[in-house]
Amino acid sequence: MPAKGFRAERPARWSSALTALALVSSSCGDAAAPESWRLASPSGRVVVEVAQANRGGDGPYPDAVRLYYRVLRDGAEVLAWSPLGFRTETQDLVDGLAWRSERRREIDESYRTAFGKRLVRAHHAHELTLGFASASGAEIEIDFRAADDGFAFRYRLPGADTAVAAGEETGFRFTEGTEGWMQPYDRATPFGPAYEEFPRRVTAGESNAQNGWSWAALFRAPGGAHVLLAEAGLDATYAGTHLAQPEGTLYRVAFPGEGEGNSIGQAKPHATLPWTTPWRVAIVGDLATIVTSTLVDDLSDGPAEGVSAEAPWLRPGRSAWSWWSQNTGDPALQRQYVDFAAEIGWEYVLVDANWTDWPSPYEDVAALVAYARERGVAITLWYNSGGAHNVVTEKPRDLMDDSDVRRAEMARIAALGVSGIKVDFFQSDKQDRVDQYLGILADAWSSELLVNFHGSTLPRGWQRTWPNLVSMEAVHGAEYYRFGFGPAAIDNVRLVFTRNVVGSMDYTPVTFAAALEQKGISYAHQLALAVAFESGIQHFADRADADPVEGFRRVFAEAPAAREVLAAVPAAWDETRLLDGDPDSHAVVARRSGEEWWIGGISGSDAEVELVLDLSFLAERTWSLQVVGSGASPDALAESARAYDRSEALRIRLDPRDGFVARLR
Repeated sequence: MPAKGFRAERPARWSSALTALALVSSSCGDAAAPESWRLASPSGRVVVEVAQANRGGDGPYPDAVRLYYRVLRDGAEVLAWSPLGFRTETQDLVDGLAWRSERRREIDESYRTAFGKRLVRAHHAHELTLGFASASGAEIEIDFRAADDGFAFRYRLPGADTAVAAGEETGFRFTEGTEGWMQPYDRATPFGPAYEEFPRRVTAGESNAQNGWSWAALFRAPGGAHVLLAEAGLDATYAGTHLAQPEGTLYRVAFPGEGEGNSIGQAKPHATLPWTTPWRVAIVGDLATIVTSTLVDDLSDGPAEGVSAEAPWLRPGRSAWSWWSQNTGDPALQRQYVDFAAEIGWEYVLVDANWTDWPSPYEDVAALVAYARERGVAITLWYNSGGAHNVVTEKPRDLMDDSDVRRAEMARIAALGVSGIKVDFFQSDKQDRVDQYLGILADAWSSELLVNFHGSTLPRGWQRTWPNLVSMEAVHGAEYYRFGFGPAAIDNVRLVFTRNVVGSMDYTPVTFAAALEQKGISYAHQLALAVAFESGIQHFADRADADPVEGFRRVFAEAPAAREVLAAVPAAWDETRLLDGDPDSHAVVARRSGEEWWIGGISGSDAEVELVLDLSFLAERTWSLQVVGSGASPDALAESARAYDRSEALRIRLDPRDGFVARLR
C-alpha cells in the first residue's frame, strides 16, 4: 500500500527543507497518491526522501511538477533536493508524472570476487520502486536503494518499442559550502577521454575549462559527512556518463561528447524496451566508509551462468613490465624480465606494444611462454583496441574490434599458453565502446584470458560481472614519469579517496628514482603505493632487467627491505581498512591477506605528518611488526622489526611527501 503522507512522517527538523517544496498529489484509480516517500538503509543511518513537487522556477519549466530526492545521513542532509527524470526523443518522463505503483523489498546478497579490496562481499539494502506514467501513457519506474554505505537509483522503461535517450534530468545538488575533490572529464582527443586528469580540490559549483567532471567525485558536506558519486551496472544498452558543468551547486548527468572515439558511434544511448539505465550511486559516510565501500560492485550484475570468480585460472599477482623503462624490446629482453620475475617470485610478465614487430611474433611468444612457464611465470600481451575509433598506430591493432576476428585471436594466443591481455586506447564512453569492452570480457572468458583495460573508461562494476577483469587504468599514473609529468605526492593521496574506491586501478607504481627526481617523492612513499593502491595484477614499473646500475636491482642492492616487501606483498585482499587520512594531506590503508596485515601510509603534505594509528582491530595474539620507512635521505630506506601488541598505538612520523610500509605477522 502507499506510504503514509510525508507531512505525517517527517521529524520536525526536516520541515524547513520541505516547506520550499510545494508538494502535490496525483491519483491512481480510487487510491490517493502519496505526496512523498521515505526509504531508510538497514541501520537507518542513510535515509532517502522522494517527493513530487513544484519548485517554482527550477529549470526551463517553472510551473512543472517533478520528482525530487534528497539524502540524509544520521539526520543531516548530504544531498539537497535534486531532480529526477528521463527523456527519450519521443517521450517526456519528467514533467507532470502520475503515480501508479510502489513496491518495497529487502536485498540480502553475498558473493565472491577474484580481485579487489575484499574478496568476499555482502550487500544488505532496502529497495523502493516507484512507478509513474506521463500524460501520454508512457511509463517509467525508478528503483531507489539505500544501504548503510550509500544510496543509488536507476530508471526502468517498460514496453517493446525502440527508444533513443534525449537526456537525463538526473542531478546531484549540494548545499553551499560543500567542498570536493573532482577530476575534469577530458575533451575528445586522439588519446582521450581516458580519465587521466588529476583529482583537484574544488568548491561545489566550480566549473572547469574542459568538458565537465568525471565520476568518482568526492565531496565533504558542511556537517562533515562525505559523498562519492559514481556509476554502476553499466551494460551495452547504455553509454558511460559523466557530470556536466554545474548549475549552481547542481551537477547533472551528461552523455559522451560527439567527438569521442574519433567521432565513431552515437553519443546518445539507444535500446529496445524494456530498458534499464545504470545506477547513479552516492557512497555516503565518513572517509573510512568511502574507501572500504564496494557499493559500485554490489549494485552491478553477478556473473552469468558458467562464469565464476572461483575459476582456478583467475590468479591475482605481481607483474614485471619493460615498456615504462625500455619499451618492449626483443624476446631476449623479455626473457630477462621473466628471469627477474622468477627470481623475486612475481607471477606475471607483461609484453607491451609492438611485440608483433618481432621477427616471428607468434612463434617468439610461444617460445617465451614456454621459457616463462618453466620458471613459474605467466605471460600477458598488449593489444590496441582499434578499429576506426582510434588513430593510434601501436600494434597489434584491428584484432579486438570485430568480434569474429577477436575470438579467433584470443583462441590463437590461448593455445600458445598466454594468460591474459592488456587492451588499450578506447578513447570513448559511447555505447559502441561499452559494447566492445563487454564483448572483450565475454570472449576472453571463453578463452580463459585475464583482461586489463588501458586508455579506458572508469570501473563501473564489471569486475563482479566478469571476474576475469583484473584491473583498469583510468588514472594519471606512474606511466607519466616517463614523459616528465607524473603524479605529485598529493595526487597519490587523493587517488586513495577517489579513483581506487570504485575498482582496481592499474597505476603501475614504484618508479623510485623518477618520482623522486621529478616530484620530490621519497622511495618509502613509492614502496607504500604497492599497498595503498589496489590492482588485481599489480604492474611494477621500474627497470627489471640485468642492469645493476638502474632500476630495481640497484634499489634492492642498497635496500634489501624493498626487495622483501615487493617479493611478498599480495595483490588481492580479504579485507581493507582506512586507518587515517585526509584528501589534502595523507592516507593510511590497512589490508589483510589471510592472517597477515599490510599497512601502506603515504603523505602528500609539504610538512611533517605525525600518525598515531589504532590497531585494536587486530586479533588477540602476539604480532611480529616490520616497518620500512625512509632512511637518512629520501632515496634511502630503513627497516625496523619488533614484537607488537594490539593495545599499543602505532606511532609513525612522515617527512614531507614520505611514506611507510608495515607488515604484521
